[in-house]
Amino acid sequence: MKGKLDHTDFETELKKLTQQVTDLKKVRSLLEAILYSTDDAISVVDEKGCQILINPAYTRITGLNEKDVLNKPCTVDIAEGESMHLKVLKTRKPVRGVSMKVGPARKAVMVNVAPIIIDGELKGSVGIIHDISEIRKLTEELEHAKSLIRRMTAKYTFDDIIGESELVRAAISQARHVADTPATVLLRGESGTGKELFAHAMHNASSRSRGPLVRVNCAAIAESLLESELFGYEEGAFTGAVRGGKKGYFEEASGGTIFLDEIGDVNLG
Repeated sequence: MKGKLDHTDFETELKKLTQQVTDLKKVRSLLEAILYSTDDAISVVDEKGCQILINPAYTRITGLNEKDVLNKPCTVDIAEGESMHLKVLKTRKPVRGVSMKVGPARKAVMVNVAPIIIDGELKGSVGIIHDISEIRKLTEELEHAKSLIRRMTAKYTFDDIIGESELVRAAISQARHVADTPATVLLRGESGTGKELFAHAMHNASSRSRGPLVRVNCAAIAESLLESELFGYEEGAFTGAVRGGKKGYFEEASGGTIFLDEIGDVNLG
């Protein structure tokens, strides 16, 4: 009788183990589906910093396959920057938004890495690598398009300014007088009264008329970025800086005229 009960208990335990294995296979299949479907590269290392898992997106972004990286130090894929896996393994704290370059092509990426801690024990870390090279390319193209928009064609002259009142004639006379001087001119008036029209006319009446007329909407630029936008910056000057740096609006307007629209809305404090 006892032997029969032991046999029954064994069958019950075997069924439980079989179900657990089945459940684990389902979880593994689900995780593999997630890993293989994401467009972001995923890299997993053990507690010693050796690569133990990558997904297809990792190979596509870095140019390195499983043979190149598995069971090798987590620094093998870094072309520029420090290993965030090693940093996380040392500190046990996640890191986010770290820029670096990876693989033979030195692909620009942004990395998030988090520790893998099970029952209080560090088992490794997992990293998600975002390809930002395309974003940078689009950003550069957008900046180029914006620069073309800023470089306005000065279409209007003083002959296009219509007005017979004494005030309008006085304004035109004064604008003609200062147009060909290097003096900075402040155009004051309510919105829609023709400040930009005067800027066009003064540019065309000056010796700088062959140069560019660059319009800058100061009110549309964040205060924290105003200095770098007006005067430019070098590569890496701040997070999000365009690769290779960027010319400032004043440099873009060299040999011509810069029209700082809505300058009165800028907080100079």
